[in-house]
Amino acid sequence: MTKNVVVWGTGNVGRLAIRAVSSHKDLNLSGVIVHNDSKIGIDAGSIAGIDNLGVVATDDIKIAESPDIDAVVYTVNADFRPDESLSEVLPVLRAGTNVVSTSFHPLLHPPSTPEPMRSQVLEACKEGNSSIFVSGIDPGWIIACFPFFWQAWFQILPKCVLKKSPTMPVMTSPMLSNFYAVLGNQWNTKFLS
Repeated sequence: MTKNVVVWGTGNVGRLAIRAVSSHKDLNLSGVIVHNDSKIGIDAGSIAGIDNLGVVATDDIKIAESPDIDAVVYTVNADFRPDESLSEVLPVLRAGTNVVSTSFHPLLHPPSTPEPMRSQVLEACKEGNSSIFVSGIDPGWIIACFPFFWQAWFQILPKCVLKKSPTMPVMTSPMLSNFYAVLGNQWNTKFLS
């Protein structure tokens, strides 16, 4: 049975989610929600760097609450706007749509999720008979950021060398750029292209 899926967010993770959903035989990409006005009306395939899919991006968040949608892949960065992101996901859960996300780090281990987030999510899931599954690590963490923390913890590395890999997607996060700039001034780092 094919499941109808909406991908919400088209950043580093969202573009990969569009590719994954559109290539899975049991999933139907039914919509893509964007926050960037310049992406409205653009085909999801074009946004994801693949062939056109016939699904155009919209800023209409209500499509995620539609009764014919089985799941939402929520990839919006909740680090910078946690309250807003949660307020976007709770109505989706209440509407009975399941959510899969990489965005809500406090939900990685539900028993230790802080209040009031824990209660809000549990109540929304109960009301909609839905679920939320949060997994993964922000893209780039283990290969792009962890070496800096490792160096700081152990202080034994004379230098840290980052090498650009063709298998690593382009990281467009301003936060990472600022992070590198600060660390580049603080530690002996060398960036190779």
